[in-house]
Amino acid sequence: MITIDSLLQETSRTFALSIPFLESPLRERVGVAYLLFRIADTIEDETGVDAASRAALLSQFSEKASDGAALRTLLDDATKVLDGAVKVPGYARLLEHAPLVLSSFESLDSESRETIASHLARTCGGMRDHLESAEAPSGVSALRSYCYAVAGIVGELLTELFVAVAGRLSSARSELLRLAPAFGEGLQLVNILRDEHEDAMANRKYLPCDVSRGEIERMAWADLASAADYVRVLESAGAAPGVIAFNAINLRLAVDTLSLVGERGPGAKLTRAEVAALIDDVRARMTAGRPQSPAVDAALATTAPVVLPGKRVQSGSSSCC
Repeated sequence: MITIDSLLQETSRTFALSIPFLESPLRERVGVAYLLFRIADTIEDETGVDAASRAALLSQFSEKASDGAALRTLLDDATKVLDGAVKVPGYARLLEHAPLVLSSFESLDSESRETIASHLARTCGGMRDHLESAEAPSGVSALRSYCYAVAGIVGELLTELFVAVAGRLSSARSELLRLAPAFGEGLQLVNILRDEHEDAMANRKYLPCDVSRGEIERMAWADLASAADYVRVLESAGAAPGVIAFNAINLRLAVDTLSLVGERGPGAKLTRAEVAALIDDVRARMTAGRPQSPAVDAALATTAPVVLPGKRVQSGSSSCC
């Protein structure tokens, strides 16, 4: 039987591990939101379909994200346009069962639907712009703009969903929203650095040719340091243990992956045993009522190069491609 949880297991490397730590109804809201954004990612990434057709779909998603009936029609159109082109079985199954995702989205409360739809619209617009450019981002500023569109906005969305279920986080909302884009950007940069060869084989271009790989790695480390601050703010504000664990898992997996990619190069991945040990440690800390931030800080202290707080890396002259 196909369910939201089974679709998450088939389509996510990280979120399928962290979402189960969230309590209902936040778990359902985040799960459905992830799958909607995953559909948009699939449209953007599927180079077996011409960029103009994918850009047109994303443009319509951006305009109609808050219209349930129109969104259902667009999902049908996307499935037809991408039919046979999606090679990853989990992504193909997600498109096949997009009506289930939409029905689950429509069953959410109106505030959650509006929040998810507004952020999805902005992300789809950014993806469209990237496809229409037909080139890799040029320079640090363009790379940051792309990462914000596809991941920073997700960080802002998650923050709004966290605050909506926990009034005590309201006082920390502005600080969390300040840090959220860097958290998302950091996770995205880790993915880009890890998947560089895979993306190149699929003719996907994300790394600027006018910025060195080392500089992009330093950008990612600086972002992950901001993500650690995000976790500390959640703890200080009294966020639910599951919310803290969710973010700690996403961050610690990114830290360990970036360290591994720095040592071994693109394509390096954590072993199942390493991932399982990390999840077990997060769960043990949550069960015992211990904070997650010391483990996050320890991981960063062990693996990250020295990064000045708040420093933005400037583009250099060496090329990564």
